[in-house]
Amino acid sequence: METISKSDAGVYLNTSAGQNFLQYLRGRLFSAPVLIYTFSTIDMTQFVTNYDSAGSTICARICLGYINSLAAGLNSDSGWKGFKAGHEFDSVQIV
Repeated sequence: METISKSDAGVYLNTSAGQNFLQYLRGRLFSAPVLIYTFSTIDMTQFVTNYDSAGSTICARICLGYINSLAAGLNSDSGWKGFKAGHEFDSVQIV
């Protein structure tokens, strides 16, 4: 677990926050769906493959779809599940 002192306060990237949160929920038998929305640290979210109803993405479209499905009470949406969900849609190809 990472710690930060008051003297180091300011901008801080906690790269294990998503994993810690997911472990906490699952350790208490909560099966709520969890989507980790990130960008440059996406490769550090492979841990989502170890959990049911978990995913990670850099794709805003995937994240908004996940939020809309939750708000509507839908549980049939699975496009957000898994490691790098929707990643192929955000790939930039320079020709």
